[in-house]
Amino acid sequence: MDIFSLLLSMLAVSGVLCQDTHVEAGNFSVEDALASAGVHIDCLPQAVTLTVRRSEKPSGCAAACSILSYLYDENVLHQNSTAYKQREAAFWSQQQADVHPYCIFQPAESKEVAITVLLSRLTQCPFAVKSGGHAAFAGASNIQGGITVDLKLMNQIELSDDKTVAKVGPGNTWLDVYSRLERDNVTVIGGRGISFFSGLHGWACDNVENYELVTAAGAIINVSQRTHPDLYWALRGGGPNFGIVTRFDYITYPQGLMWGGPLTYDINASQSLLSAYTSLGHSAPADPSAAIILSFAHFDSQWLASLSLEYADPTPHPAIFAPFYNTTPAPLADGTAITTLTNLTLALAASNPHGLRQTFWTSTYKLDAALARAILAIWLSELAPLARANLPHLLPALTFQLITAPMLRAMRRRGGNCLGLDPDAGPYMLLNPSAMWGRAADDGAVMRANREAVRRCDDVARAMGLAVPYRYMNYASREQGVVEGYGEANVERLGRVAGRWDPSGVFQRLQPGYFKLGGVSVDGGD
Repeated sequence: MDIFSLLLSMLAVSGVLCQDTHVEAGNFSVEDALASAGVHIDCLPQAVTLTVRRSEKPSGCAAACSILSYLYDENVLHQNSTAYKQREAAFWSQQQADVHPYCIFQPAESKEVAITVLLSRLTQCPFAVKSGGHAAFAGASNIQGGITVDLKLMNQIELSDDKTVAKVGPGNTWLDVYSRLERDNVTVIGGRGISFFSGLHGWACDNVENYELVTAAGAIINVSQRTHPDLYWALRGGGPNFGIVTRFDYITYPQGLMWGGPLTYDINASQSLLSAYTSLGHSAPADPSAAIILSFAHFDSQWLASLSLEYADPTPHPAIFAPFYNTTPAPLADGTAITTLTNLTLALAASNPHGLRQTFWTSTYKLDAALARAILAIWLSELAPLARANLPHLLPALTFQLITAPMLRAMRRRGGNCLGLDPDAGPYMLLNPSAMWGRAADDGAVMRANREAVRRCDDVARAMGLAVPYRYMNYASREQGVVEGYGEANVERLGRVAGRWDPSGVFQRLQPGYFKLGGVSVDGGD
């Protein structure tokens, strides 16, 4: 019996697709779904099966990649090819680039993504999905020995005739999106999910009007508050547990020039900067056009503070930022100016180079100046020994952001999201310790220091009655549980939604990377 016959006999799942709701029925058949998509397994040419038989270690992934190569030819990248190596090198984090899939597939349309999901089910070959490739840990959007679905070619940006909705493919970067939309003086809410305009309009997940989604059954559906309200709610923060998004329909907002940029301070300004940061968080409802990112870092043999201020209008030094100018020492450098969102994004990207090892961590606390000062002291005590050790290319950073009352209110719109943050209990302090470094040999030391810093910060916050269970997924370490921090009721509801749309657990088992409903991220990198 050849490997395809064996796979078909062992792995085919029975059933048909419920056409009216697109929910997978109990008698669903992967083969029938593939045939409906135009892929007839029994009709594949003998050359495809020979490719599998001649493989040193025939496997489900050899079968899946062989079929994809037959169907899509140059859009399937194989190990040792130049194109494969170039796409591996495109990952931001070196840990991700060190993971080697059996093949990389670059679909050009949603139907090709759907066929890949079905082939994964048929062959039991695990997969990962890569959009911008900006996650820190191995296996988040790349997979050892499996199929990495690289959405690079799905990079459409289409603005509606009335300029109120932008249809955005997941293969874009935010720089692509911002620069295109600036031509029409509009923007969308992006960033790492928290935008410079989130005070005005909420987080990115609260500004998607519709998702085009590939389900576990290979169906391509549109998910909105009107069409599938429970699934729409789950997609607003629930991670890669329900399907693969192949298009985001974003609500747009008018946007022209703005004001902002980076300011750099001596570390001795830290106490006054933290006081001003806390003050801004509490006063945010008075002027939601303001945004801030406050960081502390060791760079070029010195400890520095970095402040990024952004204001949605081209108004220099708006009054809400007065505490940063009136109560803090003069900055060592001031790069603020009237500018564009694209230029501010370019400046931030320049501080996050590719090719280094990376780690991100996160915690959330109720906003409090004394706690913020304690956190900085803890972090400095844990990271200072590493800085003194002069590890190659080490750059540790501690970043504070705000989850303000206007952002929290926006989370209630369009049926709400699944994050579980109480809008009436804020504002909150969002913490993001991170580090970049050069050598794999230093992984243990860097991870231990960050892990211990976060543990101690959490302990202090609990002792002060300021701890919050929520963890921001886009900043979380692989070791940190995320979904369980959304609250028991939301976790149960997410499980019900996943059970309805993915009863076989495709996105729990076959897409193991990133944050799953059961707890911490499963490593897809080993």
